[in-house]
Amino acid sequence: MRTRIIVLQSSEISRSMGAKCIARAKEFGIEAEIFPGIHGKDAHQILHDLGLRQYKSKMKGGRLGVLGCFLSHYFLWTECVENNDPFMILEHDAWMLRPLPENVLDLFPDVLKLDSLDPYSKTYNKKLSEQNEEITIWSLHDREVHGKLEHSRGLYSMGGYGYIIKPHAAAHIIEQCNMYGFRPADHQLHTTDEIDIHHISPSIVRIHEDYHDLRAMKTMSLTRNLEANSS
Repeated sequence: MRTRIIVLQSSEISRSMGAKCIARAKEFGIEAEIFPGIHGKDAHQILHDLGLRQYKSKMKGGRLGVLGCFLSHYFLWTECVENNDPFMILEHDAWMLRPLPENVLDLFPDVLKLDSLDPYSKTYNKKLSEQNEEITIWSLHDREVHGKLEHSRGLYSMGGYGYIIKPHAAAHIIEQCNMYGFRPADHQLHTTDEIDIHHISPSIVRIHEDYHDLRAMKTMSLTRNLEANSS
């Protein structure tokens, strides 16, 4: 399995946060390779060249950061398929909390999201500290709390900052993008008749604590505030 971390090179925030998260992953035996993130200002031309369309014309208000984020994940899904190898995909703010289970790839069929909690909840930090240490993995279909959101194509959960995806699942998600139009990266990781999304507890990664405060998310986020946080 390869591990790639998306870092937007034109953003000092992304570079510095990414360096912290890469060093942290290394403490748990994970060598995370940098994937140079796609800048939103380049997104429309790249999408045109790829022949990809949005599922609606103004996805999340048409924010360029959302488009660049999607394309960064899309190119990593493509690499996953081409290499025929599972990928652990991290965003620059994915802070590892503990090592992966040794047999992690045997524990889920398609996609495993590595944080089982809602990163946008006011109780996020508290719930992280209260998680049972016994490893449990479950399908998104079986969730009763956070994550069981639904759009027109299936169930999805919030946050694409840390997950493992297998090649057949990446190929299917790419096919979904081409057939129905693409969605924000975390929405695109949705259940279908052919793939399922699973979660693991206790969480393996969390959104970095510097991002947890809602005010910080609005000012530091590259999807919400790209122009102010990149050159």
